[in-house]
Amino acid sequence: MDFSSNFYTNLIACISLIVSVVTIKMYIRDRRNLKFQILSDYTKQLLHWHGETVETLIKLKLLVEKKDNCDKIDLLVKLSSQIEKGRFFFPNIDRGDNFGKDKPFAYMGYRNLTLDLLVYSYNLFDKQECFNYLRHAELLQREFTSIVFEVVRPKDNLTMIKRLTDQYLNKDNIFDHFLDKNPESIKYMHR
Repeated sequence: MDFSSNFYTNLIACISLIVSVVTIKMYIRDRRNLKFQILSDYTKQLLHWHGETVETLIKLKLLVEKKDNCDKIDLLVKLSSQIEKGRFFFPNIDRGDNFGKDKPFAYMGYRNLTLDLLVYSYNLFDKQECFNYLRHAELLQREFTSIVFEVVRPKDNLTMIKRLTDQYLNKDNIFDHFLDKNPESIKYMHR
């Protein structure tokens, strides 16, 4: 009787241990999936905001190039709105010197470089002679995109997707690879 009682006690303890280990593994996996989902949602929102902002900058640039100022005010309003929305992705920086302490909470501290690039772009496009600053505006846009690129880290995301799905969504090809395969095809691209 003592042996069978011990046996069942040990069996129940082993089963409990197995269930506990499985539960812990499932919990850790679920937490990792939840973290991935939170990051994925944030990235999606950030890329949407970035896309709308870049589209606005490009439209402004094209309007200025064509010397067509009819929609410029609407696009400047859109850019200003995007700057305000961007405060939620790139909040002001507190350097501990009480700069902007008298301002509303979202404006306290120093404006993040990401938004400064957009504010500077706004100021360029708002100038009467903005045509002279198109190259500057393009450089600001590229810096803006580069900062968002650093935050999103697309190469890291592709690596993670490959690890999770066994699919690599980017082939690391460049135009030279295309030409190496079929150099004659370039003739048909410029028709």
